[in-house]
Amino acid sequence: MWVSFVMNTVALGMAVIMLMSYQGIYSKSEAGLTLPTLTSLASMHMDWMMIVYGITLVLCLISTGVTTTFVFVSRFENSKVVAKIQNPVRRRITISAFIIILSMTIALAGLTNIIKFGYGYCGYLAIAIVVIPFLTIGVYKNRK
Repeated sequence: MWVSFVMNTVALGMAVIMLMSYQGIYSKSEAGLTLPTLTSLASMHMDWMMIVYGITLVLCLISTGVTTTFVFVSRFENSKVVAKIQNPVRRRITISAFIIILSMTIALAGLTNIIKFGYGYCGYLAIAIVVIPFLTIGVYKNRK
């Protein structure tokens, strides 16, 4: 367990050092701000590493998409909205198709806009859903 922790810590530290040292290069272009690691590799003329990074990135996106779709299907397959569909396979396909279409529609906004606006709004939403109840209801329950 500790070996994995140390390896991840070292890898993260090396990535941070690389990105900080090449900040002047990737911050000059719009594409560099979206994928700074890819821009840094391009500026180092490491074409083979760009291919490895691209393949790894695609595999990460695929595994995340499969996992997210599976979780949404298992969460919503027994909801009232899709209860009219009697066949469980069709119900799962319908939920999967909806999640994929919704994800692709959101992806049309672009990675930069999703990060810039989506994360910001998620932060505001977290303040309303997590922080304020924690500070009000949580304090009340602890005193009680």
